[in-house]
Amino acid sequence: MERRTIIILFIQRSFAATFIHRQVPWITVLEVFVAAHGTIVVLLNSERFGSAAIWPMFLFGFLLVFVVTKLFGLKLPTAIRLLAIGLYAGAVAVVYYFRGYER
Repeated sequence: MERRTIIILFIQRSFAATFIHRQVPWITVLEVFVAAHGTIVVLLNSERFGSAAIWPMFLFGFLLVFVVTKLFGLKLPTAIRLLAIGLYAGAVAVVYYFRGYER
């Protein structure tokens, strides 16, 4: 493991069980960031493994976890929640309509 990676892990571990680590805005940032991170890792490693076709699985899978579990923990009006769910469903439909399921 690289020295930089170990330092980042130590910094991350130092936040565990602290007041800020349990705050809803911070948890929301982490949940959304993991979707972006997973998608970027797949796209960057596509050359190494030969295919970037699974990026929607990572993006929409992690965002689904956010929409199903974390979205309702936020103190948002119902209209905003429904809008977020609609945007998620619409993005999934558009991507898979134009890409297909086999690619």
